[in-house]
Amino acid sequence: MNSLCFVYCRHRPEGPGEGGGLLNRLFKAASALFKKEEYENWIKRTDLDDNIVIHLIKIPYSSDELIRMGAGKTLRIGRFIGNYCMQNHAECVIPDKIACVHGFEDFSRINVKGRFLYRALLVDMLEKICSVNDKSMYNMDIAVVHGRSMEELKAVISLLSPHVRYLTVLTDEKEQVENELNSICDETGLSIRVTGDRKSCFKNADFLINLGSLKKSFSGNRLRSRTLVFNFSRPAEIEIAGENMIINGIEVRLPEMLKEMLDKELFAFYGAYEIAELILGLKCGCLRSMESVVTNAALMKSVSELFLRDGYTVSGFVGRYCNLKIEDIKL
Repeated sequence: MNSLCFVYCRHRPEGPGEGGGLLNRLFKAASALFKKEEYENWIKRTDLDDNIVIHLIKIPYSSDELIRMGAGKTLRIGRFIGNYCMQNHAECVIPDKIACVHGFEDFSRINVKGRFLYRALLVDMLEKICSVNDKSMYNMDIAVVHGRSMEELKAVISLLSPHVRYLTVLTDEKEQVENELNSICDETGLSIRVTGDRKSCFKNADFLINLGSLKKSFSGNRLRSRTLVFNFSRPAEIEIAGENMIINGIEVRLPEMLKEMLDKELFAFYGAYEIAELILGLKCGCLRSMESVVTNAALMKSVSELFLRDGYTVSGFVGRYCNLKIEDIKL
């Protein structure tokens, strides 16, 4: 049985009317020093399915109250959380806002920013965008900009290879990339053009997938006005002279059944994409190695299939200037 424990706080601290006057607040603060916490009341356990258990630990203080709290008390809270997770063999997740609280520093951090899920869903996103534009993905011209990782490039090419006819790779390491991609071409029959010529690469591209830096690449070489850019690097790594749409990430909608199982206050500390990434990462056995997922095409495909099978959906995209809906994208 796989277990995941979300730790979070009460979202709203007491307002001025609820806390009373200064003397009342001082009395309550002094009483809290001697109050015995009933930790078991903080816990909610939910069986997500036959293989996944979700534990929710809701600390009955706001994050600001917790940060200001005495070190002795936060240390006891931290010990309780650590012991509970150890006894239940649960992976513990702490939101960034309270990760620095005394007693919480030793919890191992799981880096979830929606990045691996965004990459794993590449083919599904391309197919949906083509579908709403009455186009076939197979006939689209796709260009991939090589970044620092050869393994990441090979994983993306492997994901795309069954679904496309035209594929160009832009790189400054033409000979090495050609040698590395030969095996994919032999296995799939895909013809891949590898070039260092930015102008010819950009000329006909319907989709541009950026794995590296495009700060210098666009000097004097503009994209077609409707070329759609998927940026898998940091937003700061891409500068485009034109007004092309750039997608930097995704928005995720959780399955309704899962949303009903979760406390609404949880969403003040975790985004839907983080929750989805954590649960799917746990199911696929890659929770603590999600950064390595981007170099494993088979694992990205498994994550994508689970995402769709379990009822998650991509509800929108993080765009260049604002969030976008799929209907906003015109090819």
